Amino acid sequence: MRLVFLFLSILVLTSTAFAGFVSVSTTDAFVYSQPDENSEVVIGAPQYYPLYVFAKAKGWYQVKDWMGSKGWIHSSLVETDRTFIVKKFKVVFRTGPGRKYASAGTLYKGYVLKYLGQTKNYYYKVQLVDPPEDTVGWVHSSMVW
Repeated sequence: MRLVFLFLSILVLTSTAFAGFVSVSTTDAFVYSQPDENSEVVIGAPQYYPLYVFAKAKGWYQVKDWMGSKGWIHSSLVETDRTFIVKKFKVVFRTGPGRKYASAGTLYKGYVLKYLGQTKNYYYKVQLVDPPEDTVGWVHSSMVW
């Protein structure tokens, strides 16, 4: 019994050490129901798609996405570069970090953004992933996941 408890304790401690955000590094990846490519596909994840890692097992990350879907992705398919996804229906994309700056456009729910930096007033400097690519602007942290 003690051996089982020790094993589970080590597994939990090892798993929680890997908590944090990652993003999909390939053009298309899949999140599976189990740490096995032959299991059911839970999420089809495009490049830069953000995922939150809450456990690791034998080269696989147990993750969840912004909608709460959970599953497993192979660790070779993700990187630690931070990305965001717009979680609100409609978000103002600004030319600077604050409401006093002009709108540079509108972003909609599900839009993926690359993280470039942040300010003390909770604005993220981001780069658009989809066209027009390389466009840089600012969004408030409460608008993204």
